[in-house]
Amino acid sequence: MFKRILVAADGSEYSRQAFRTGLEVARRFDAEVQVLAVVEPSGLTGEVPLTTRDSHESYYSDKQGCKMLGQTMVGIDYAGVKLQTKIGRGRAADIILDELRRDFDLVVMGSRGHSPLGGALIGSVTQKVMGEAECPVLVAKKPWLQLPR
Repeated sequence: MFKRILVAADGSEYSRQAFRTGLEVARRFDAEVQVLAVVEPSGLTGEVPLTTRDSHESYYSDKQGCKMLGQTMVGIDYAGVKLQTKIGRGRAADIILDELRRDFDLVVMGSRGHSPLGGALIGSVTQKVMGEAECPVLVAKKPWLQLPR
């Protein structure tokens, strides 16, 4: 049923829950997992320049993406699961939706991320992906519960 699972990662506890849940589903279906961290633009316009980036900004984005991946994955056992990581740059929901077009069967996301809107029930990125994804969206919430075998 599920062969390729995308897990959205921002380093928050919610994305750690999504990673755990994605791994559990992957183990059940012998699926591969790609963990995607998206570094959003820092400019006021929110636009990512189309021209070649300054090497400093590219280095910063890669460093931030690696940090998000590390914070999401640290201490979680992913042995036995075929795993890839990827860093995207741009608006998180748009990058996640673009990545889903690459033949994923499921996306797993946290209900919220590192948003300043901590009181929201579901984060804006998760809401947009839920509304526009062409594959199932599994929203993981805290606390994480292991699926029964």
